[in-house]
Amino acid sequence: MNQRRLDCFLAVVDELHFGRAARRMGMTQPSLSAQIRALEEEMGVVLLERSSRRVEVTQAGRALADGARSVLVEMDRVFATTRDVAAGRTGRLTIGSVGAGFNGILAPVLRRLQVELPNLQVTLRQDSSSLHQVQAIADRTIDVGILRTARPHSAVTTELLYKESFIVYLPSGHPLARSEQPLKLAQLANERFVTWPRELGPEFHDSITRYCLAAGFSPTGPASDQSSNSLLPTAGGISIPNNSAVLPTYTMLAINFRRRTSLITSPAKLEKGTG
Repeated sequence: MNQRRLDCFLAVVDELHFGRAARRMGMTQPSLSAQIRALEEEMGVVLLERSSRRVEVTQAGRALADGARSVLVEMDRVFATTRDVAAGRTGRLTIGSVGAGFNGILAPVLRRLQVELPNLQVTLRQDSSSLHQVQAIADRTIDVGILRTARPHSAVTTELLYKESFIVYLPSGHPLARSEQPLKLAQLANERFVTWPRELGPEFHDSITRYCLAAGFSPTGPASDQSSNSLLPTAGGISIPNNSAVLPTYTMLAINFRRRTSLITSPAKLEKGTG
């Protein structure tokens, strides 16, 4: 049984006239009659009583008509859902992000998804490690990741979302905290840096180190698997993150160099970002 035969049958049931039903279906009357005969032969029952003056629907035909309407509505729904899933308009989307993504780019992205794709179910996962996110995309445990620059991976591609300035957190009483101009990195040469372990984000960690080396010094200080923001109040140093979280006893200043945040997805080839 196919949908076309059911559509033809329901057209005759509604019109009770083969000619009008054929015009409604955009086909010739003999073609419509052939569809009805094929449906009756397939089911082994008489669905319509025909005479030269009128068409009557048999009891079997009425039973089929009642059920067929529900079946066709459900088929249309299933087909529409299938097309939506294939086009990405519905289904599930798992997004991984570094902490800064939750405070920045994710909010407008999620609002737009809610408006344009209301049937899409979105799950968010926070992961501060770029390496973890890239591997999660390659393993297909997440669909998209928002992170800092990551190492190339054959199953992952990147797209630049935006560039943002580095900032430096300084204790509010620090002499440099009174500066009204962006700091030069060399001004921080004698400061104690608060960082995170290199293994959590080697590309991002190394880019800060390269900038410092280019400014004539190597950054030193404690490392933690916590965010540098949460470590700062107890470590008593300075930090160079990429976000603007507010710390009550720290002053936030710009530094005159830039880098990027990337959106990554799979499959494709990851393009290595630049500092």
